[in-house]
Amino acid sequence: MAGGAAGAVAGLVAGLAGGLAHFGSLHAVVRRLQRGATAGALALQGVRLALTGALLFACAKAGAAPLLGAGAGLLAARAVVLRRLPRPRDGRAARADTP
Repeated sequence: MAGGAAGAVAGLVAGLAGGLAHFGSLHAVVRRLQRGATAGALALQGVRLALTGALLFACAKAGAAPLLGAGAGLLAARAVVLRRLPRPRDGRAARADTP
């Protein structure tokens, strides 16, 4: 990745894509834990964290601008995934088994 504005935009796009995958796959981890498939959930969680770490490491190696862009992309992806979840009506946290 390049430095400067182009690097920040590239990091933003990479962070957004990686963040959507990271936060989107969290639902699969929760489902596996609910079914009692702890080993599968831990394996998937490890893959999620490793891929996100690799993305951030690659952006850090490219410079500060790509890393900041990737961080912003991850935060934006988190907001997108959270908006897609159903909101609880009683103010409590949503249950994991909510469709």
